Amino acid sequence: MEAKELRIGNWFKEYDEFRQVTYNTIRYLNNNEDESYNPIPLTEEILLKAGFEKKGWQQYLKMKISEYNSLWYFDGIISILCEGIRDYDDLITIKSECKYVHQLQNLYYALTGEELEIDLNK
Repeated sequence: MEAKELRIGNWFKEYDEFRQVTYNTIRYLNNNEDESYNPIPLTEEILLKAGFEKKGWQQYLKMKISEYNSLWYFDGIISILCEGIRDYDDLITIKSECKYVHQLQNLYYALTGEELEIDLNK
């Protein structure tokens, strides 16, 4: 993991424990390579804890982020669906590979300006 990918509050794994990034974590990673600091792969369990819901027979997971926008997850890809942006029915899809919890947290923050509420230690 590289410090430039992280924001304070992002989740990462140190050995077998889930931890959240602090200022000291970023400072440490800027100056050291440490194989004990690892990204957390997205799993269905984690996505459900983050607020996604199962949709459809293909196990898509969906999270509503605003009146017209939602995130869909399937097979390592996050799709951002923007509906009704104009006066007529539009559907714009943006796809982004998203394999780790910190990537989802950063994407959610970029789209909403709010932190993704998720507690991996529960």
